[in-house]
This record gives sequence, structure tokens and C-alpha cells, in this order.
Amino acid sequence: MNLLEDNAAPVGPEEKENKHAPRITRKGYLKNERVKRLYMRQLEGLTAKQLVLDHAKKEQVSEETAWRDWREVAKLNDEDFARERETMGARIFALRQKVFNAAMRRGQMNTAAQVLDSLARQVGCDEPQSNEMLPEIRVRVEPPAPLAGSSPTQLPPIDVTEPEDVENA
Repeated sequence: MNLLEDNAAPVGPEEKENKHAPRITRKGYLKNERVKRLYMRQLEGLTAKQLVLDHAKKEQVSEETAWRDWREVAKLNDEDFARERETMGARIFALRQKVFNAAMRRGQMNTAAQVLDSLARQVGCDEPQSNEMLPEIRVRVEPPAPLAGSSPTQLPPIDVTEPEDVENA
């Protein structure tokens, strides 16, 4: 085997790290850790402003820095959504089922009804059907035919008498 013709053969010492690649500094590491903590806290049900203000207080950073961290969290959320878009429907369906079961156990019928409506919309059974798919029903009402061997019954005539004028009497 000729080593000069073999392009895959290693030549010289092993490749070293890229000297020009950005290094992780302590400042960058601390920022990433702060962002991760804020990212984890966003599911606590607080508004963005509450989260940011609490983050600034807990992490002992300025509000401006906390808002910068929040923008990083928003970028992470966008990346998550783009990455998991295909599986998001199944996860949302499972979460809605959990909420429905919990609402039924606690007797919260309005919440259960709303969740059930959203589940039906997601499944597609709550969508109005097109007229092409619906069967057409025509109803015609005919008078009844007389029975054989019987004569039609006659109602007795109604005696209509005119009331007398009370004033003329």
C-alpha cells in the first residue's frame, strides 16, 4: 500500500483543537447556567414579567440582564418547538386527557366540558361535515287510504245556533 496515494492515511501528528474556536469562559458558563434555571422555571405558571423580576432578584443580576436571559429562553423555546413540532400533537393530546381526568375527579364539569371540546376538535370529530358527505332524506306525507271493507266514519253534524242578543230582549 502506498501511503502517498492513500488520502485516508494519517500524516503527521494527530489534529489539534481549533485554536480559533470560541472558548467557554467562566462568564459564559455562568450566563448559560442562569438561562437554564430560568428556562426550567417558566412552567411555574408565572407571567414573563414576574419570572424576569424574580429571576433578577434570585440571581442578583440587573433587570436588563434578566430580560436578556429571558430573550435567550425565548430562543430556546423556539428551537424546542421547531425540533419537536411533529410529536407536539400527541403530547398535547395526552396532557388534555390528564386535565380532563383531573377535572372529572374534582367535579369541575365546566373545565371538563371545555377540555372535551378541545379534544374533539383535535381529533376532528367536532368539525362540521360537508354537504356532499351527508345523506339526503326526502319525506312525503300522504293522506291515509281508506281501509278495505269499512265505510268512512261520518262525524255528527255540529249544531250551530246563533246566540240571542241579550240587549234586544
